[in-house]
Amino acid sequence: MDWREVSGILKIPGREIQIQSSGAARRRVVCEKCGQEYFYVLKCSVVATARSVLFLENELAEERATRAADEQLEEALANQISPIPCPQCGWYQADMVAEIRESYGQWMIFAGIGAFFCMCASFVGTAATHTGDGPHRFSNTVRIVWACLLIFFIVLTATLFWGRRVLSARYDPNQTDADERRRLGKALAFAAEADGATRARDRQVELQTQIAQEAELFAKSEAIFSSCVQIAVPLGLGIMCLWFAFDASSDARLASISVDWPRTPATIDVTGIDTRRQDGKEFYIPVVHYSYTVDGRGLKGMRIQIPEPTFRNRQQAEALIVSLQRKRDLTASYDPRDPHQVVLTPGAPESLLSKARWLAGLGAIGLIAAVVMMVMCRRRF
Repeated sequence: MDWREVSGILKIPGREIQIQSSGAARRRVVCEKCGQEYFYVLKCSVVATARSVLFLENELAEERATRAADEQLEEALANQISPIPCPQCGWYQADMVAEIRESYGQWMIFAGIGAFFCMCASFVGTAATHTGDGPHRFSNTVRIVWACLLIFFIVLTATLFWGRRVLSARYDPNQTDADERRRLGKALAFAAEADGATRARDRQVELQTQIAQEAELFAKSEAIFSSCVQIAVPLGLGIMCLWFAFDASSDARLASISVDWPRTPATIDVTGIDTRRQDGKEFYIPVVHYSYTVDGRGLKGMRIQIPEPTFRNRQQAEALIVSLQRKRDLTASYDPRDPHQVVLTPGAPESLLSKARWLAGLGAIGLIAAVVMMVMCRRRF
């Protein structure tokens, strides 16, 4: 059961009936180049729908759908064409060239749609990096990276759509291999009207050709889906790794800069252990609230190190807190531009720098693999 909305107020139940109609017609063509007359079979399939409101007009709706399908099929057989080259010289006619150009470079359309969604995600990321203030603000490096990603995907989206339009307009199927075009024309076209035994043999050839075309279409669809997956997987992993790399490099940059920040005496107020559970494992994060003074202003801080120290062992977290409490000259390093940006232990650990390098390398490999797969798919299709 489905429903129909009337004037945005009342929804009326009903049944939607779909009728599919298929047919074939013999088309006559006179070659523009050699003057050879040949024929080919044009096959079309259309779908028409009709609605039976309140399920009261099922038979009438089926008749309307059948009549509409027949009319659409007749119109399609009268107006549509198939790009079948001349069996004598292999020449595509002008209307066939336009039909081929219309379907040329379809992969660029799908790639452009994917680039458009990446552009939207980059726009959201760029807008997000300009939110927040004080200790929650994003660094300039992260903002620049997201802005560069946004510009890249804008250019990529425009290039794919505009490039497909230019390439399809310049593509000339008559410049491809002439022998291959002649073989295709002899397989799909007829040099004259057939009758008797010849017509039966042509029908058999037509059925075999139809089966081969359907198998080719299925194989091509499967290849396109496989290619999209092969492109999407490394692209997604590459973008994800780069995102984490940018996040880690931002922390590493901030930690490295913190070494040069001015120091001020700090006093520990409250300590504790924060226990977090992830994937069935427990992690222990030392919590230290401390006070410090900058230019006569009393401020509060709770960042120990960049990034936040996390331990699998509770004793290690407690040992870090005890070591900080035992310091006689405990100091806090603060950002002179924003005194709320403060840390007790300045400097970037080597593990953070290694993490940023590895993630950046994996992200670059993922993007390169995606580009290679796109080039291979372009050559394949």
